[in-house]
Amino acid sequence: MVDEHSKVQVTLLMAKGRVAPTKLMTIPRLELQAAVEAAKLSATLKAELNMKINKEYFWSDSAVALGYIKNSEHRYHMFAANRVQTIRSNSKCEQWHHVPGKANPADLVSRGANLFSLQKSAWWDGPQFLHASDIRKNLNNEYSGETLPEDPEIKRPKQALYARKAQPEERKLHFERHGSWTKLIRAIATAKTMLKNRSWRKPNLDVFLLQEAEKIVIKLTQREYYRDELKALRSSQSVHKQSSLLCLTPFLDKQGMMRIGGRARRSLVLSFKEKHPLILPEKAHVSKLLIERAHQKVYHQGQAMTLGALRTQGYWITAANKLVKRHIHQCAPCRAMRAPPVQQQMGELPQSRIEPTPPFTHIGMDCFGPYTVKDRRIEVKRWGLLLTCMYSRAIHIELLNSMSTDALINALRSFICIRGPVKTICCDNGTNFIGAKNELLASFASLGSGIQDVLKDSMIEFKFNAPSASHAGGVWERQIRTVKSVLNAMLPTYTTRMDTMALKTAFYEVMAIVNSRPLSVDNLNKPDEIVLTPNHLITMKPSQPTVVPGEFDNQEVYGRKMWRKVQQFAEHFWTEWRNQYFVHINKRQKWTKMERSIAIGDIVLIMDENLPRGQWLTAVVQQVFKDNDALVRRVQLRVANRHLDRQGKKMMKPSVLERPVQKLILLVPAIDS
Repeated sequence: MVDEHSKVQVTLLMAKGRVAPTKLMTIPRLELQAAVEAAKLSATLKAELNMKINKEYFWSDSAVALGYIKNSEHRYHMFAANRVQTIRSNSKCEQWHHVPGKANPADLVSRGANLFSLQKSAWWDGPQFLHASDIRKNLNNEYSGETLPEDPEIKRPKQALYARKAQPEERKLHFERHGSWTKLIRAIATAKTMLKNRSWRKPNLDVFLLQEAEKIVIKLTQREYYRDELKALRSSQSVHKQSSLLCLTPFLDKQGMMRIGGRARRSLVLSFKEKHPLILPEKAHVSKLLIERAHQKVYHQGQAMTLGALRTQGYWITAANKLVKRHIHQCAPCRAMRAPPVQQQMGELPQSRIEPTPPFTHIGMDCFGPYTVKDRRIEVKRWGLLLTCMYSRAIHIELLNSMSTDALINALRSFICIRGPVKTICCDNGTNFIGAKNELLASFASLGSGIQDVLKDSMIEFKFNAPSASHAGGVWERQIRTVKSVLNAMLPTYTTRMDTMALKTAFYEVMAIVNSRPLSVDNLNKPDEIVLTPNHLITMKPSQPTVVPGEFDNQEVYGRKMWRKVQQFAEHFWTEWRNQYFVHINKRQKWTKMERSIAIGDIVLIMDENLPRGQWLTAVVQQVFKDNDALVRRVQLRVANRHLDRQGKKMMKPSVLERPVQKLILLVPAIDS
C-alpha cells in the first residue's frame, strides 16, 4: 500500500504451500504448478478483500515456467496446456515477471528455515524492491518467455504419411533374422497368407505356398545385389562387360528370376533347374542358408558332395567353393566327426631337467607290468616301479608285490635309502600314486610342530600331470619302453618257472644295462672321446681315462683322495652332458607352431580311446591353466549330466574334469573379447 506521502507499506496477506506429488514430476512442471497456485491465490484475495486493487504483479524465479505462460507459438501437451489455461484465465501475460531465486521469499517454504532465520528473512515484508515508490522501475523484463523447440512439453505436429510402391533399389531385406532356409521360407509364406486373408490366425501351409515364398526370396535377393544386370536384361540387352556375371550369360525366366544361360541347353538328361540354375550372390545371407541346407541333406559330407547337392537343387552361388569350405570349417557336427585334436607349441623344459643337481633329486615315476611269477606252487603277479632322474636320465627299478598304496610307499622308502633323499616326484594320476601322496601328507601332518619345522625343507613334493596326458610323461615313458625291450630279450634266458627273486634280479640287470646306454650318438664313431652314460655320474666308473675339465688332471682318477676322484668324475659328466646331450633336448621335435590357446567358454569334445568318436562327451571349458610362457596346455572342463527327472531338472551335478589340450577337439570357440 502507498499512502498520500508516497510511503510504501508491505504486508503478508496469504501464503500457501503444497507437497510435491509422488508421481514422476519434472522441475519445470513443479514450477508451472506453483504459478497456478499463485494465480488461484490472486482470485481468492480479490474475492475476499473489501478494497480496490489498482495494480497486480506476479513474480516467478523459473524462466521455463514464464516461457510456458507467455509463449503463444507452440501447442503444449495436456498437462502444460491445462495449467497455462488456468493461469491465463486468472491473470494476464504482461503481469508475470522474473525475480532472482535469492530475492524470492517463496523459497523459504520449499527449502525450509528455522525460526531465527525466518524472523530475519523477507518473508514478512517481502523483497527490497517492493518498498520502492514506483515498482515498474525495478521490473525485470530480461526474460521474454521463449520456449526451446526441443522442450518435452511442446506438442510435435504429426507428419502426414502416404504409401507408395517401393522401387527395387529401395528395398531393404531383413533375412538375417532367420537362421535356416526352412524357417525363412515358412515365415514369408505365413506373412503372405495372413496379409491375403487379413487374419492373424496361423495358416496351414502347403507346397504351393512354400514355392511361392521361395520365389519371393530369390527375387528380392537378386533385386538387391544385381540391379544393373536385371535392368539390362529387362531392356533385352546383355549385361555390362565389367559385370561378374558376363561369363554365365544370364537370362530372365517367365517369373522374372535371373538364371544361367550356359552351354547345356540341349541336354535331355538334366532338368531345367539343373541346366539353368538360379544365380545368387556370395554376400547374401540367403546363400549361406542354402549352403547349410545342402550340407545337411548330404549328412555333413565334404565339399564336393555339398556343391553337388546345391547344383541339383537348382542354385548357382558365386564363389560357392570358398563359401562351402568356410561353412564346413565352422560346422560343429563336422568338427566333431573329423576335426583334429587341439595342438599347442611344445612347452619349455622344466627347471628340474636343466638344473645341475645330484642324481635322483628330481625324479619321474611310473609302473609297468604285470609279470607272472611262480612262488612255490602259486602263480602271482608282480609289477615294476621305474624311477628316473630328470637330469642325468639314470633309472632305478623296484619290485612291487601289488599296485596298492602300501606297496608303493615301501618301494619309495627302499629307493630313498639307496639313492638318497628326493625333492620332487613327477608322475601321472594313478590311484596308487595319489594314495601315496595323501598318506604321506597325512603322516606328515600327524607329527608335532617342532618335527614339522625340521622336516619341512626335506618334504617330498608330488607333481601330477593332467589326466590322460601321457605325452607329458615322456621322460619316463620312453625309459619304460627301453626297459621292456631289454626284459623281453632277457626273460627267455631264465627258467620258465621264474620266482620273485629271479624277477628282481632281472630288474637290477636291466637297470645296469639301461644306465650304461649312451645319452648321445654324436661321438660314437670317435675313438678318442668318451661315450657319456648315466653310470658316469651314479657309479663314477668311466670305461677309460678322459681329459679332465678344470684344474683336475687325469692322475686324480688313480689317486688316493676319494673326494678328488668324485669331483673329477662329476665335473666331467656335467661338461659332457652340456656338450653332447643338452643340444638334443633343447630343440622342439614337434608342435613347433604357436596355436590359439583354449579359452574359457569354448565348447570342446573330449577324446576317449575306449569309445567310438560318436560317443565322446561334449564339455565347456571352465578354467584354464597358463604355463610360464602364457600358453594354455591344461584346462578344467565341465561336463553336463544328461539325466533329468520328471520335472526336467538335472538329477546330478555336472562333472568337472581336467584334461590336456591335446585330448580335446574344439567345436565352437567362445567369442573373443
